[in-house]
Amino acid sequence: MRQGAGGAPHVVFLHAGIADHRSWLSVLDLLSPDMDVVAYDRRRFGTTSYVPEPHDQVADLCAVLDGLGLDEVVLVGNSQGGRIALDAALIHPTRVTSLVLVAPAVSGSRGIEPSEVLPVEEAVWQTLEQAEAVDDLVALNRAEIHFWVDGPTSPEGRVEGAMRDLALDMNRLALQSEEPGVEAEPPDTWNRLSEIACPALVVVGTLDLSPMQVRSRELAGRLPAARLQVMPGTAHMPALERPEEFAALMRQFVTGG
Repeated sequence: MRQGAGGAPHVVFLHAGIADHRSWLSVLDLLSPDMDVVAYDRRRFGTTSYVPEPHDQVADLCAVLDGLGLDEVVLVGNSQGGRIALDAALIHPTRVTSLVLVAPAVSGSRGIEPSEVLPVEEAVWQTLEQAEAVDDLVALNRAEIHFWVDGPTSPEGRVEGAMRDLALDMNRLALQSEEPGVEAEPPDTWNRLSEIACPALVVVGTLDLSPMQVRSRELAGRLPAARLQVMPGTAHMPALERPEEFAALMRQFVTGG
């Protein structure tokens, strides 16, 4: 999906692993009057068409950019989308003018240690793993939305109404979709963060998984030109929860206005 007049800045949004391009629609509506904004579904997500095959997420992103005639872009990535944005900035630095990284995963970063997770977070995670073990996709969907959208320290249903219905539908489609095939090994981005010189805004919510909050703070400190923005009272998808606030942060960061 592309909105806006088509002029600079060109901003491309990369969704989380429990979502699709619809997670950005409210933000796109708010930014499109003065930005060229693009959001697309990756393989397996939303209504995208694909065949299972070896693939590379950064190459897929570049194919989208080439198809739209975009040479230089701002990349906005949430969770796994943030990982792809960081990898792209490392591999193709001349194409990425700046980054907005929302609770991003990072290629090459170490896994989460059990000692880092709060007991209440572990309890919700166990519910998720139990549903996955018996292949109960309905229960798994609910558990994942509780963990990532409500936040693992929040009661299930904190985020409600149309926003919750959308989150459940996006993740349901992903869970029911065929695996897209083997993904290419990503670069060791975590240990090469000093090479990513473009301006970056790292956003994280106070209700997100506690190790994710720690990683986001560390990431902001290790990137050469980054700053951290905390969004109180939001979990792993703050742009979905508070699109107006997120759009205002983005506009200020990208345009200075």
